[in-house]
Amino acid sequence: MCPEFKTRKYTTEAIVPDGIDKGELRKVYTEPTCPVHHPKKQTPKAITSFKAEQEKRRREEALVNATESAFCNPSWRPFPSG
Repeated sequence: MCPEFKTRKYTTEAIVPDGIDKGELRKVYTEPTCPVHHPKKQTPKAITSFKAEQEKRRREEALVNATESAFCNPSWRPFPSG
């Protein structure tokens, strides 16, 4: 069944403000605690943890890339010659 034809406790009619259906009435779902339509915000701790993991991964990849390029370059020497 199409969403606009489902009967729910928290549905109401609304006018479409723009687009191809501008000015038409549509049923909208207005339940403020609905986890699908109003998902919970991520906690600052989760965001910080995610960013720290990204930074750790970026540093590890940079180290691998630097190490590979140093050993793949035949003219590279760890100490200046002379």
